[in-house]
Amino acid sequence: MKKIVRNKDSGITLIALVITVIVLLILAGISISMLSGDNGILQRATDAKTETERGEVYEQISLATASGEMDYYSNGTNRLTAYKNALLNGVEGIDRDNLTDNGSNLITGTVTTKSGKQYDFSVPVPVTDITLAEHDGTVYPLASTVLKVNSTGTTPAEKSPYVNYHYKDNEEDKTILCRVLYDAESEYGIQIISNDSTENIQLGINGDAYFIQNDDYNNAVSILNTKAGHYLNGTAIVESARSVGSDPNSTEISEGTTSMFTISGYKGSGQYKDKDDEYLTDMNQISLLGITTSTGHWLASRTYYLQGSYRMGVRISTSLNNGKELVRLYNTTSDEYIRYYAQSSGFRPVFHLKSGLKVISGNGTEKSPYELSL
Repeated sequence: MKKIVRNKDSGITLIALVITVIVLLILAGISISMLSGDNGILQRATDAKTETERGEVYEQISLATASGEMDYYSNGTNRLTAYKNALLNGVEGIDRDNLTDNGSNLITGTVTTKSGKQYDFSVPVPVTDITLAEHDGTVYPLASTVLKVNSTGTTPAEKSPYVNYHYKDNEEDKTILCRVLYDAESEYGIQIISNDSTENIQLGINGDAYFIQNDDYNNAVSILNTKAGHYLNGTAIVESARSVGSDPNSTEISEGTTSMFTISGYKGSGQYKDKDDEYLTDMNQISLLGITTSTGHWLASRTYYLQGSYRMGVRISTSLNNGKELVRLYNTTSDEYIRYYAQSSGFRPVFHLKSGLKVISGNGTEKSPYELSL
C-alpha cells in the first residue's frame, strides 16, 4: 500500500495571515504618520521651504535697504526715495501699489513669494531693524483713525482712549498705561502720556553758594527730557519722548529758553534762566481731557516769584502748585547767601508716535487698552 506523505510547510494558516495583515497595517500607519503628521516629513519639508522663502525675502529687503543707503550717500538722493526705489527694484514679488512711507520715516509694504505666500514688512529710514511677518489677511485700522480725543465725551475712554506702551528696562519687559494727549488732527501729531507718574525724580541739592555749584535749575528741562528718553529702549512705535510741560513740537531733547532773567538788586541775577509758559499747552490739554493725576508731577518749565523786596524763589513748575523752589536769591543788601534746595516730584513722559501705526487689539478702555504695532 502506498503511503501518502503530506507537506506540512506548503501553506500558511489563517491565524498567520491575520497577524501578517495586522503587522502590515501597523507599519503602514506608522509610515503615513511619519509622512503626513503635524511633525511629519511632508510638513517639515513644507516648513523648511517656507523658512527658506522667508529668509530669501528678508535678505532681498536687507540688500535693497543697503543699496538705498548707498544711493543716499553717494548721489544725494532723498533718503526715503532712495530706499523705496531700491526696494521696488531689488525685492521680487513686491506689491508696487502697496509700498508707502505714510509721510514719515517708516516704509511698509507686502511681498508675495513664488509659492503664493505673502509677507508684510516695515523698514525704518535710516534702517535699524527690519520687521517681517506673515500676512494673515487681517486688515487692522490705522492708529490715526482710532486714537482720537474728544473733550465732550461722556466717559474717560471717549475723551482720551487708553493705550498700552511697551518698552524694556534692563532687558526686562515693562508696560506703561497711557492716554492719548494729542491726536493726528492736532499740529503736534499723535502723542500719548503716561496715565500717572512713572517714578519720582529729584532735582537740586541742599546747600548754599559757598559750598555747592548747582546747575539743576538751568538744566532742569533737558534733565527731564533726557529722562523721558530712557523709556525709548526696546520700542519701535515711538518717534521721540519728552517730559510733560515741554514744547509739544520738539522731537529732540529741548533745553527750553536760553535767555537769562536780570532783576537788578538780586544776587545771582543774570545767571539763571528766565521763566517761560511752555507748560500751558500740555496742561490746558490735560485739563480739557480730564487726564490729571491726584499726585503732583514736574512740568518741564521754569518760573519764579518775588517775596517782598528782599528775596525771590527760582522754581521748576509742577502740576499741583506754583512750582518747587530750587534756588532762593536774596537782595544784594541782605547777609543771606544764595540758597539751593533739593525737591522731588512725580514724572510723566510723553511719547510722540510714529506715523502708519496700526491698532491690533483692545477697545481703548482702561480694562482693555489699545495695542499698537507697525
